[in-house]
Amino acid sequence: VTMIGRRGCLAAISVAAAAAGPMARADTLSVPAQFGTLDAALAVANAGDEIVREPGVYSTVDMTFGGRDLTLRSIDPADPGVVAMTVLDAGGNGRVLRFSDGETDATRIAGLTLRGGTDFLGGGVSSAGASPVFDRCVFEQCGSGQPITLGGAVAITGGSPAFERCEFRANHAPLGGAVYATTTGSPRFSLCRF
Repeated sequence: VTMIGRRGCLAAISVAAAAAGPMARADTLSVPAQFGTLDAALAVANAGDEIVREPGVYSTVDMTFGGRDLTLRSIDPADPGVVAMTVLDAGGNGRVLRFSDGETDATRIAGLTLRGGTDFLGGGVSSAGASPVFDRCVFEQCGSGQPITLGGAVAITGGSPAFERCEFRANHAPLGGAVYATTTGSPRFSLCRF
């Protein structure tokens, strides 16, 4: 259909916008103010949503986003005091976070401390074929003494995760105390401290 004139173009744009359906709106979900637990917020989160953790120590074991591109952050990722007080702690019961469902660089973890993760493949984070972005995160006291442990804090097996202004401290593993990456992984590190 060819339309001539400004009215015709405006009508075509309006029809096309209506056919596309309503615009998806990203929500901000607050834990624990709106949702008592991170699991409760994750259960209702849609791709593009932002989950904001208030300061505190939260038990988190093998949490996954299930392929959804989400943001998980503290109330102020730029404040080192807030980052130190907003802790996801696996308590030695498994890894903290796992990304293995194709999450893209639209997945962001910002201003959190990940602590106490243990697993033979990435005590703090396992990233397999995913590309999440970690910004101003602290990885501490993660790892395992098992002889085949790969990556005390982070293990990368595929994908291109990015680490920006992150700090790695007191992590341990026989191979890659802080980070272990296979040749299929292409991690990026910018302004990180090890």
